[in-house]
Amino acid sequence: MFLPSQKADTRHWDTTKARVILLATLAMWAFSLLPAGVGVATASKPASSATSTARLEVNLPLTSRLAGRCVVHFDSESIPAFRAGNLRTGGELEYHSILPDQKTEIIIGAGKSWFNLAGNDGERSLLLSGAAGPYPAVYYTLSRSFDSSKSQPVGATYTRMWANLAESPGKTRWLGIHYLRLNLRPGLAIGAGEASIFDTHFPGDVAYYFVPLLPYYLTKKIPGLSSTHDNSLFYLDGRATLAAQTQLYAAFLVNEFPMLPGAGNPALYAWQIEIDNPRWSLAYTQVRHLAYSNGNPDLVYSFRGRCLGYPDGSDLDYLELDTPLSLPLPLPVHTVAGLFVQRKGEGKLDDWASDWTAWRQQQFLTGTVETWAGVHLNLREDLSRPLTSSWSLDLKLGPVWNADNQTGETAFRAGVRLGVSLSL
Repeated sequence: MFLPSQKADTRHWDTTKARVILLATLAMWAFSLLPAGVGVATASKPASSATSTARLEVNLPLTSRLAGRCVVHFDSESIPAFRAGNLRTGGELEYHSILPDQKTEIIIGAGKSWFNLAGNDGERSLLLSGAAGPYPAVYYTLSRSFDSSKSQPVGATYTRMWANLAESPGKTRWLGIHYLRLNLRPGLAIGAGEASIFDTHFPGDVAYYFVPLLPYYLTKKIPGLSSTHDNSLFYLDGRATLAAQTQLYAAFLVNEFPMLPGAGNPALYAWQIEIDNPRWSLAYTQVRHLAYSNGNPDLVYSFRGRCLGYPDGSDLDYLELDTPLSLPLPLPVHTVAGLFVQRKGEGKLDDWASDWTAWRQQQFLTGTVETWAGVHLNLREDLSRPLTSSWSLDLKLGPVWNADNQTGETAFRAGVRLGVSLSL
C-alpha cells in the first residue's frame, strides 16, 4: 500500500526510467544465477511451475441500505487453465445503517463467501485473509466517529463474526473472531483481535457468537471449556504516520500466549512490519512453524486445507521491496514494480510436535529451505464510467532454489492473479 502524495506529482520520466533500469538489472542478475536446463522435469527434478488465480466480484445495491455481493473465484496450477473442480462461488448480503447522531454506523452481513479482517493489506492479513473460502458466516461491524472534522477521523471500529467451518455433515467446527481498531488521533491507530476455533457446542455459546467485546478465551472459565476443544489466536497491530509522509505498520499474532518470559514455551507466532511512503514500500512477514497448528487436527486454523490466516501458510518468511512507476500509458493505471524473496521450510500447516524438547532445537525454517526470488509487478485501475469498477493484475516470477524442498534442485516459477470488481 502506498500513501498518496499531498502535493502534485513532480517526478520526471527520467526518475521512472532509472527505477525501471535498476529493477531490470537486478532481475537479470537474479535470472543469470539460474542454471541451464531449469524447467525440464525428471524423475527427481521438480518441473517449473505456474499458478493462476482469477476473481470476479459484483456488488449489487438492492435498496438504499441493503446490498448484495456475488463472487466467482478459480485457481489452477497452470496458466491459463480452467477446471470445474477449481471453481468456487459465494455471495453475501449486507445491511448498512447510520444512527440519527450521524456518528455511528452499523453493518450486518451474512452469506457464504471469502472474508478478511485486519492487516495493512487484508489479502495478506495474519488474522484473517481472503485465501480460504467460501464458508458460511454471520458478522456485524460497529463504527463510531468521535471527531469527524479532521481529514482522518478519530474513532473506533469493531467487527465480530461467527463462521461455520464444518467440512462434512454431522461435524461441529466453528470459528469465532473479533477485531477492534482505535483511531487515537490522525496518523495513529492500534488494533487488537482474537480468533478461536471450536469443535463442540456448549451452554451459552450463542453469547459468544454476538455479544460485543466478549473474549473467546473466557470460555475456559465460563462455562469452563477444556482447552482440548479450542484453538485460540491473539493478534495486535498498529499504524503510525512518521515524518515525510512515511507510514509504519506492524502486526503480531500468537497462538494461545505460549511466550511467557521464562516459561520455555514454543515459539508459535507470526509477525509483520511494513514501511510505506510515496516513493517506495518495504514489507517483511515471518510465520513460524506451527503458528496456526494444534494437536487436534479439527482445530488447525484452516478451512479445506487452506490457511485462514496468512495465505501462504506457515514455516516461511517473505520480503518485498516495491516502488510505484509513472508510466506513459493512455489509461490512468497505477503501476507498482519490485523485487521479492520468499523462503519456505518443510513444515506443513497441520503439523504438530510429538517431542517438544526436540522441536525447540529446530531452527526457524525447518528442513531443506526452498527459496523463490524474483520480480513483482502490480497493475491496478479504478474506473467510474460506464460502471464503478476496478481491476488489478499481479505478476510474480523468478527462479526457485531447493525447489519443493529438494536439496540442490532448481526450477522457475510464475504466479498470476487477476481481480475484477464491478458495482452495478
